[in-house]
Amino acid sequence: MQKGIALPTFASGPAHRCYAAPRRLTLEESGPRAGIDATPSPLTPEGSPDPPPTPPRPLPNAPEDYISQRPLQPGLASPSWRGAQLRVSGRKFRGCCAGRFPEMPLLVNGERVDLSQPTRELIYTFPELEEQAKILRGQPAQSVGPKGLLYVQQREFAVTTPKDASVSILGSDDATTCHLVVLRHTGSGAICLTHCDGSDTETEVLLITNAVKVLSPNTECGRLEVHLIGGFSDDRHLSQRLTNQLLRAFDRLQDNVHLVTFCVTELNDRQEKGKHLPFIYGIAANVKTGEIFHATFPDKGPDVDLRSASILTGAKVRRHVFQFSGD
Repeated sequence: MQKGIALPTFASGPAHRCYAAPRRLTLEESGPRAGIDATPSPLTPEGSPDPPPTPPRPLPNAPEDYISQRPLQPGLASPSWRGAQLRVSGRKFRGCCAGRFPEMPLLVNGERVDLSQPTRELIYTFPELEEQAKILRGQPAQSVGPKGLLYVQQREFAVTTPKDASVSILGSDDATTCHLVVLRHTGSGAICLTHCDGSDTETEVLLITNAVKVLSPNTECGRLEVHLIGGFSDDRHLSQRLTNQLLRAFDRLQDNVHLVTFCVTELNDRQEKGKHLPFIYGIAANVKTGEIFHATFPDKGPDVDLRSASILTGAKVRRHVFQFSGD
């Protein structure tokens, strides 16, 4: 540790009740609520008695969840909220609260996603996600033939690049509560499709991310983009559970991931004769362009029966059915 640097310490409790010791530490408001005083009070001179505890005052316009309900300890600063920056000896850290480390990697239009809120709040915060979902739902389903198609079944994933001369379309369907996930690197064009059913979702996300990164050696150019499609408002809430699992799994990655398409659960729900059903059961991804579109697949080969057998037996192993390895 370098001399003269005092690292912040944090009181126990949830993230929105973090209090940082103010030695060489300042808060800089950079969000839409700039101008509110959130600067820690200086320490009392050595030898002086500590001031009495100061009761917390509500910060103007601050979300209620981020206001502490307990008295501050002497010499400790009240927390900030989303958009605040914490500076420790010249280094800045950004997050929902001044005490959260490290940064969360899931973004929409360059803004961090706050997963401490319900999924519906995500839609309110980023209305462009709902607009994109409406566009996708409004597309007529295209029937995709076997030529150039690599079909992905449940608990399978496949990854390739635009250099692949044999595969031009990745596709999957028959998703009810399942989710279809497309992860693409915009620099290399490497693209992966997986059919998630909620069994060990975090491992599956790690596998597909690593598969795309292997085919994307030039990570300085481009970014990782994810498209989530599937599920509906089912009575057992299986779709919502899987949606939450996927968001958390991508959020825990060491790489920044940009959420582009979010047509899941309630955004993929329709009612027919009082019964909830999905709008979209299947999608296809154009390997060359990265386009995602509503699709059906009359041909689901090869070896569809053999590949489906492991699911019927209850096996949870993810099958990596294809990876392009050409130059």
